[in-house]
Amino acid sequence: MLVDLDDFKAVNDVHGHAAGDEVLRRLGALLAEHVRPGDLALRIGGDEFAVLLHDGGVDPAAFEAAVRQRAADLQTTVATTTWDDVAGALAVRVSVGVAVGILGRDQPDTATGVYRAADADLYAAKAGSAR
Repeated sequence: MLVDLDDFKAVNDVHGHAAGDEVLRRLGALLAEHVRPGDLALRIGGDEFAVLLHDGGVDPAAFEAAVRQRAADLQTTVATTTWDDVAGALAVRVSVGVAVGILGRDQPDTATGVYRAADADLYAAKAGSAR
């Protein structure tokens, strides 16, 4: 999953960089709560995060459905979190892109390919939320 804070520049511009830094810290903590042992959540730069999930041998279609549900759950958690103690009237939203691939030696997918697919899905999600 690729996770991007929606309108993060506005958080910094309206509420200040200290508030923006706290939003990043708290989003990192929320992501950490949404990963299992063996999964990995990390900040990849600016206001973007990645969550790498291990399938545990599940059918790829079922795994993708489960990941999309986790992405939706994460979006709901972020949107319903109280951010007022960071800055009054602060609302935080995220867009999430999802891609599933089989990585490893002698496997058909590459990390770059999966990243690009998740990035394309993220841009589609952002375009859908801008309507």
